[in-house]
Amino acid sequence: EFFEEIYIDEYQDSNLTQEVILSTVSREEQGEPNIFMVGDVKQSIYRFRQAKPEIFVKKLRTYSGNSESKYRKILLNKNFRSREDIINGVNCIFSRIMSESLGDIDYTEDERLNAGAVFEVPEASSGSFGGAVELHIIDGREKDAEETDSEEADAGDESFEDIEDKPDSMQCEARVVAKRIKELTADSGGFMVIDKDTKKYRPAQFKDIVILMRTTKNWADVFAEELSLQGIPVFTDTGTGYFRTVEISTMMSLLQIIDNPLQDIPILAVLRSPIGGFDSEELIDIRLWDREVNFFEAMVKAAASDGELGRKAAGFIERLNRWREKALYLSTDELIWYLYNDTGYYSFVGAMPGGNIRQANLRMLFDKARQYEESSFKGLFNFINFIDKLKGSQGDMGSAKILGEKDDVVRIMSIHKSKGLEFPIVFVCGTGKGFNLTDATKGILLHHDLGIGPDFIDHKRRIWYPSIFKQALKYKIKLESLSEEMRILYVAFTRAKEKLIITGTVKDLEKGTARWKSGGENSQKISEFDILKGKNFLDWICMALMEKLDKVEGWDIRLWDREEVLRKTGIEEHNEKVLADEVALSSAEANLHDEIIRRLDWKYPYSAYEKLPVKVTVTELK
Repeated sequence: EFFEEIYIDEYQDSNLTQEVILSTVSREEQGEPNIFMVGDVKQSIYRFRQAKPEIFVKKLRTYSGNSESKYRKILLNKNFRSREDIINGVNCIFSRIMSESLGDIDYTEDERLNAGAVFEVPEASSGSFGGAVELHIIDGREKDAEETDSEEADAGDESFEDIEDKPDSMQCEARVVAKRIKELTADSGGFMVIDKDTKKYRPAQFKDIVILMRTTKNWADVFAEELSLQGIPVFTDTGTGYFRTVEISTMMSLLQIIDNPLQDIPILAVLRSPIGGFDSEELIDIRLWDREVNFFEAMVKAAASDGELGRKAAGFIERLNRWREKALYLSTDELIWYLYNDTGYYSFVGAMPGGNIRQANLRMLFDKARQYEESSFKGLFNFINFIDKLKGSQGDMGSAKILGEKDDVVRIMSIHKSKGLEFPIVFVCGTGKGFNLTDATKGILLHHDLGIGPDFIDHKRRIWYPSIFKQALKYKIKLESLSEEMRILYVAFTRAKEKLIITGTVKDLEKGTARWKSGGENSQKISEFDILKGKNFLDWICMALMEKLDKVEGWDIRLWDREEVLRKTGIEEHNEKVLADEVALSSAEANLHDEIIRRLDWKYPYSAYEKLPVKVTVTELK
């Protein structure tokens, strides 16, 4: 009785618990429905948190289009985001691969996207705009490598093994993307986009571009490195890797040996870092003083000797003792900031590639320590234990957030994180990466409708094999997983406003083409059997485009040779540019040297005032 109307957005992502709650607080059971639901089942991509698109589909099928009906269905099939070229490209693919069996809905005329946005043609432009959807296929076959028979992987029901993420394949794809980004953002002849504020055409900037991936694990780091080498500013927030970054692991090791220096791994990490400045040979010589004791005790013995190594070891031990003394009366956050300044490590990481992010990570560690000291727990030992538990329970904290909406960088993110967002230029990368179907390979399979699927164990014959129940569940789970993957691909494609570019690597282009042709022979829908044979997004896309191999209307298909990409657009070109820059700068080296020294030696004139508090409480005065 309390709620007059209930509005539900993103209804396709509802699970059974949410459905029970919503139906309980509504008047549906009394025959007076007061629920208004909005959703698109093609964008249901949260199966991993128990979303049930079947709930949406059931109402889609049972509700009537009659305006007099209590349970009315209104179809919203216009897209007000994307250019018509992108919409036609999306319709071209999904009208052939999406069905009730795979995707949970048949991609019919009612489900097709229709262009609703109006994009005016610029009167005069020095660059391009709009255009066909681009598909860049990279032949990943190594010419000199021995040919291996991969046809076995295409046969049978177990053809869904994940394609190995080879660094050189990812690197090759990243270079193709970097080359295309440079062309789109060129000063003359680049790509033109409509500014969302002025509604006028302007040259594309890095912030207009996003790179979407099914998963950013392993891939994002390779792409970020390659784009940076090509001079393209890039940002990726994978939500992991904070504690594995060099600057944070080094500072945590330093805190650990200040608390207890009798730990070999942390002390070696600090000694090998710029804080210690020891090389491998010097560490070997220190260990040779005594192999039976821990490294710190061996270092104490080395410090008592004469020579350069003895003086260097004694100097580090003296610094360590000074830090340990400070730790007795400084709070953890004050100690960390003192170490940043005393070791010069904060300034050092600022001079490294990505220095602003590294310094932001160090500031984030300082903030964590300050928040911890404000709690009931105190002290360095407790803080180290707190961080260890944080690593164990939450896994990670993600990198520090230093970017805003206006920062001119290319963003790398997962398709799930892009849900609900839109970008002028979208790269969908890594489409050649195999599907993850581990849910169907577990020892005991569970399904909400079908129940439990165990293996059959014959204890007399001492053998086990999958039961028929498990085989049924395995097929059902596989269908649901692939349906989810198909909807994820749909979400990725529909993020683009003005340009959609797809890239993918295939192990062997000739064998891949033969497989795509056999699946794409039918001019209408591709059979469920052929789609089930697809190992990745690229297989589905190419099967759908194989109806007209020579020319697909609305698509710009480009083939790349792996070795050619690595040779022409790789590190060699970058190194040649760096060498040319060094030659050009050699004449002004003396002046640059003086300028660098002047800047690095600069002292803040009011440093004494930094230690004065802004305000002092009565408790602090006491």
